[in-house]
Amino acid sequence: MTMNDIKLYKDVNVIDSDLSKGVSVGDYSIVRGSKLFENVEIGRRNTIINSVVGESTYTGEFSIIKYSSIGKYCSISWNVSIGGANHQFERISQAPLHRIFREDSVEVYKSFLEEKVCIGNDVWIAAGAHIIRGVTIGDGAVVAANAVVTKDIPPYAIVGGTSKNNWISFF
Repeated sequence: MTMNDIKLYKDVNVIDSDLSKGVSVGDYSIVRGSKLFENVEIGRRNTIINSVVGESTYTGEFSIIKYSSIGKYCSISWNVSIGGANHQFERISQAPLHRIFREDSVEVYKSFLEEKVCIGNDVWIAAGAHIIRGVTIGDGAVVAANAVVTKDIPPYAIVGGTSKNNWISFF
């Protein structure tokens, strides 16, 4: 389906979102509550929720982006997770107790809105990387394949591994 230079491929689901000129969304993807700027390319089987994706940024297949702001000209590879849930290890259980005890889910998910991921411009995130909620990645940074990013990354840094255990950093 093509309208106004927007390409939505097979079984794409766009809900309450703003798609700019030249946007392309791959097969079986979901875009909900998001803004995609000009020439954004979303790969097949992606999920984009409550996020802003800057001009000329692309994602590979099977990526998930939630509650995030992503700059212009970013390259996001396949199977990347950005802004997913953080488990609260201080709780008595990791089970979804709010569902069992019928607690207000608005309170449970409030932290999603408070801890957005902010990714600068011209950032490369390689395959399989996981970017945890609340992290900021500076302009021009590179995140290596399968990295787990749990803390902020400065501009133009090249990082890999797990940030909690010191980065393997190359300059």
